[in-house]
Amino acid sequence: MAYCFAQQGYQPFKLTGNVDGGLPNFTLPSFSTTYNGTYYSFTDMMENYGALVIFCPLIAILEHIAIAKAFSKGKTLNASQELIALGFSNIMSSFVQSMPVTGSFTRTAINNASGARTPACGIITGAMVLLALGFLTSTFQYIPKASLAGVIVVAMYYLCNFQAFMMMWKSKKMDLVPLTATLFFCLLINLEYGILIGIAINMTFVLYASARPKLDLEEHLPNVYMIKPKTGLYYTAAEYFREFILQNCLTEKSTVVIDGRYIGNIDSTVAKSLSTLNEELKLRDQKLLFWNFKDSVKDTCIGVNGTLSSILVDGELQEVLEKTE
Repeated sequence: MAYCFAQQGYQPFKLTGNVDGGLPNFTLPSFSTTYNGTYYSFTDMMENYGALVIFCPLIAILEHIAIAKAFSKGKTLNASQELIALGFSNIMSSFVQSMPVTGSFTRTAINNASGARTPACGIITGAMVLLALGFLTSTFQYIPKASLAGVIVVAMYYLCNFQAFMMMWKSKKMDLVPLTATLFFCLLINLEYGILIGIAINMTFVLYASARPKLDLEEHLPNVYMIKPKTGLYYTAAEYFREFILQNCLTEKSTVVIDGRYIGNIDSTVAKSLSTLNEELKLRDQKLLFWNFKDSVKDTCIGVNGTLSSILVDGELQEVLEKTE
């Protein structure tokens, strides 16, 4: 229809326009170029690309992994394998001046809707693309953009998980914040900044959870405080952990026992904070014990302050307390 209108001198549709035919030459990628009479070195090109140098591979990786997960159908996904394949594809495509290579939501959705079930479909679709580039590019200019958009919208519709909002609302409402922010900024600004803003918001939540670990305070025995961290301790939680003990363990001549059974790892900042805490409790006539710490955690503590080895204890709590009196 678009072709018939074009032959009569009418163009009621916005068309795709001219598409160059043929296949590119196989050659080494160029590290310099001349555009509009201006020479650009490799450094100049990197400066012009700016943040896209980071955004482009980041989005390519996120899109590729998202597609693989969406169509894995319960199978185990080997992310390393996917990234190696993606990197190799981009290296090889650079020899034919390709656009950045990644997974395609629309192409994958169309293949899935067409009944494709194995990677062999890539050979068939690839062959069709090569044939189209060789013989059909002259007809592409008459394809209305609305038709292309319609194919994309219909193909992507079945990939949209509309239940995700309700699921997050029922399970954990805070998860809606990065999801909504990512969607909003992708539509309002652009895809790159939307994804980065979503990642930044989610990382803020992760850091906050790391900075405020769950701590249980128990008093099983007279003048004995038992502190039970439920996760590993990292630098973001160092000050909070120290202040929690100083503010809640106030009885003079008492013993503060830190139960390390659930502490899988600590960093040097936390170890330094524990060393400082030990000195502060001594000034208050209190005793600090590190009970049942894992070997890796012990090594970190001793590496920061060798004197901490004297308060690293194991065994039954009652026996430990009797020995340290």
